[in-house]
Amino acid sequence: MKSILLIGILHLFTAAFGFAATPSADLAVIKQRFAQSFAETAHAASEVPVATLLATLGSDGRWPDLDVKYPPPANAGIGRYVHNLRVWKLAGAWRLAPEGPKRTELLAAARRALGVWLHQPHPDSVPWFYLIGTPQALARAALVLDEELTPDERRGAVTILQTCVGPDGVLIYAGSPATGQNLMHEAEILIIAGCLMNAPAYVTRHTAMIEQEIAIRDAEGLKADWSFHQHGPQLYSGGLYGNGFARDSAKVAWALNGTAFAFSKATLDSIIHYVLDGQQWMIRGGSFDYLTAGRMVAWPFFRGVEPEGEQGVADAAEHLSHLDPARKNELLALHARMRGR
Repeated sequence: MKSILLIGILHLFTAAFGFAATPSADLAVIKQRFAQSFAETAHAASEVPVATLLATLGSDGRWPDLDVKYPPPANAGIGRYVHNLRVWKLAGAWRLAPEGPKRTELLAAARRALGVWLHQPHPDSVPWFYLIGTPQALARAALVLDEELTPDERRGAVTILQTCVGPDGVLIYAGSPATGQNLMHEAEILIIAGCLMNAPAYVTRHTAMIEQEIAIRDAEGLKADWSFHQHGPQLYSGGLYGNGFARDSAKVAWALNGTAFAFSKATLDSIIHYVLDGQQWMIRGGSFDYLTAGRMVAWPFFRGVEPEGEQGVADAAEHLSHLDPARKNELLALHARMRGR
């Protein structure tokens, strides 16, 4: 969030002096916001310390322990995902490091590890790992490294980010059109692909998909009482799906704010209603009611393959507090409660 003030000042300066924003200029703003955010959250991508990642990375760009933890071929898809999480962590450490030999070492390591899977077909695994998990981790690493990528690395990364796109442009998950949080994940990944390609129309297309999903519907997603369903008529407001939907929709709204790609007021209002008038009423202190978590009720700390766990709503409240002055205090209070303050 450190970049919010600087970018906001840039937009005020642009407006004050009458400079007209262009889609490409707005895309640069969005890239900067996402890249800074991904750099600042990269430390949570892996529990392995950066120093250990550097010390154990082989000359071939691989970490030997991954083949032990996730022996191929049966678990290669999981190993590929964890590998790219580590690349993201190294990329974030590089971006935030001061100039010097250590920063140079971090960049070289991240680039070496990045190339391992770029031009390889994805291994067999459950769909989440090759449609969402690996593309998401790679998208974040690639956008953080953006200016350092070669054209070949950029093409390879974008191809993996597009794994979920069907021949007709529909986003696919497990053989069917993606819905709810699965669509949110995939569309955000493709917005980042659009940023990497400098393709405003591509960003517009997938932003529209997210806006369409942030609406009251009979299918999976938001309901009229501001609850959230996934996997059919199943309450998931406090599980990984509902938390992720709040976190990611708010993050994308924040990244697009003030640009030609920004969400409509109706869409932004729906996200805020979902967080404050839906999720907030399912929380006591910093904990969701267990019955809102779906199958995640059996997972330690409601954490799974994402680092945020049940704190997604806290991240959402923080992002939204910058976008809605009328309910800013409510959002900040919710954020403070979820963070134990």
